Amino acid sequence: MGVYGFKDAWEATCSSSSSSPTMLIPSGRTFLLTPSTFQGNCMSEQIHVQIDGQIIAPANINQWKCHDSRICENWILFYHVNGLFIHGSGSLDGRGSNWWEHSKCNPKECGQKPTEIKIIQSNNVHISNLKFLNSPKKHIFILESTWAYISNVEIYAPPGSPNTDGIYVSRSSNVYVEHSHIATGDDCISIGPDTSHINVNNIKCGPGHGISIGSIGKYGKRETVEHVTVENVELRGTTNGIRIKTWQGGKGYIRDVLFEEIQCIGARNPIIIDQFYCDSDRPCKNQTSAVKISNVRYNHVYGTSNKERAVVLACSETVPCTDISLNHIDLTSSDDGKAIMSYCLSAYGESHCEIVPKIPCFHHY
Repeated sequence: MGVYGFKDAWEATCSSSSSSPTMLIPSGRTFLLTPSTFQGNCMSEQIHVQIDGQIIAPANINQWKCHDSRICENWILFYHVNGLFIHGSGSLDGRGSNWWEHSKCNPKECGQKPTEIKIIQSNNVHISNLKFLNSPKKHIFILESTWAYISNVEIYAPPGSPNTDGIYVSRSSNVYVEHSHIATGDDCISIGPDTSHINVNNIKCGPGHGISIGSIGKYGKRETVEHVTVENVELRGTTNGIRIKTWQGGKGYIRDVLFEEIQCIGARNPIIIDQFYCDSDRPCKNQTSAVKISNVRYNHVYGTSNKERAVVLACSETVPCTDISLNHIDLTSSDDGKAIMSYCLSAYGESHCEIVPKIPCFHHY
């Protein structure tokens, strides 16, 4: 079943008036699929895509070139499909190694690195029990959607693969990610701009860059994130633990965030807030405006750090971080006997119960 077979199967499924039509990718077979868009609206309130076989992307990046960059920047795109259930015992392999080798190549020459699977403007989306492998860029991207549920998935890419976030959420609300294992070359889960009511629970993360809120506020944009809960997470060998990152010059806010029951095993920066984030080859210009960060709670964060500064709260002097709370923090060095420290700039809040390392700029109760 080639790309046209997939499209024909989708058209038949989407136009079916049965209660829950299913597009089946059968087990025991491998299907080569070029960039494809599956679009609604569909007739049924529930649409099932059952992937029991293996779907693979073209290995040669020249096979990705096409006239419509909006299509080629995604491998598999679901657009405006409500009641979408993507599940099965199979896998999707983006075969991204050739893209990673050309990661600094001009997109006009090499093409835009594609996301493995993107969901846009869809409500009531369920993704479960699948493996996502080796995406050229992000693996799962939820954009402009509501009530999305991702559970029991495995996402794998090599540690050195660039920009291969496991799950990225942007301009979406009521997104639930749970009971999954993610090991990639970038953030396991990244919570992007204009998101709210995001719940992350029971995740094993690593290797990778940890779990991040941001970055937001780039190019002076006003962007927001609120009502985020991240709990019961294991971070093993990650370059960051639980991170909030914003750009100087940005506007908006990040607020009402809870990190709870976070275990770090050799994480480089177990707790980090960075209002001076700069992902650029050149130094970023100092600016006075900043994204406001407030009401962030850390409860029961424990384990080991492989960096001396286990807690970094680096906030803007003009727009400081406020109402930051740390409770039951117990972080020690991965190297036996080595001291662990914290760093605090323009961050205001309080700590309760035992806190290791101490946060000198906080009131302790």
